[in-house]
Amino acid sequence: MPFEFKQTEIKDVVVIKTKKSSDNRGLFIKGYEKTAFSDFLRESFEEDYISISNRNVLRGMHYQIEPMSQGKLITVISGKILDVAVDIRKNSETYAKYTMNFLETDDFDSVWIPSGFAHGFLSFEDGTTVVNRCTGEFSAEHERGILWNDPFFKISWPVEDPILSEKDRGWKLWNDD
Repeated sequence: MPFEFKQTEIKDVVVIKTKKSSDNRGLFIKGYEKTAFSDFLRESFEEDYISISNRNVLRGMHYQIEPMSQGKLITVISGKILDVAVDIRKNSETYAKYTMNFLETDDFDSVWIPSGFAHGFLSFEDGTTVVNRCTGEFSAEHERGILWNDPFFKISWPVEDPILSEKDRGWKLWNDD
């Protein structure tokens, strides 16, 4: 099998270790296989996004509410990120906890983040390229976010002053009403 699935400390968030094939031509990698992923991914992907970020860019913490929530498969094509998923499922035993995973070009590993999580990442290199495959389409009406340094979640980002978009700088503090 071309994949090894590793459960993180939060149920349902999975790191996918990818096996690579290389020869004198270069490298060949299978990034996704429906059958192999079927134990935890029961939806199909609806859209992909590719972001290219400079060093110290923090994108997040994003999510969409029902009925437009999204699961995400995050893969780094070039560079290195610290990927963070926060469990915002109110009835979950890991509610308000987060998991952090390093993803980089050398590994070509991925992280599966189901709906019900806020997601973001910090780029460590200029030109870091991330593919974000989503199980639902983007809906501005259903889009939400959490401030990256919200004291409720206590995410220990390894940067004090990241580069943020206006939107990400403007998210409110978490209110779990």
